[in-house]
Amino acid sequence: MIVDNDSFCGPLDTNSDSIISLVDLTSMLSIYKQACNTLEDDSTFGICGRKDTNNDGKISLVDIVYLLSKYKIANCGETV
Repeated sequence: MIVDNDSFCGPLDTNSDSIISLVDLTSMLSIYKQACNTLEDDSTFGICGRKDTNNDGKISLVDIVYLLSKYKIANCGETV
């Protein structure tokens, strides 16, 4: 569903520490209900930074719930 960046948690992991924490939740909440650019090129994703996990064009409750499903789980549940 989410394309990885340097972290196992992908673009949801704002500070790339391989765990979804309060920092990441705060970042997501700051763009809640914002419209996203849905173009495929990473440089054009704008404010959402590929955090629109269900690709509906906005940061919605679905995206927040997905982030919370990974909250405080080392490496977002991925094996190293």
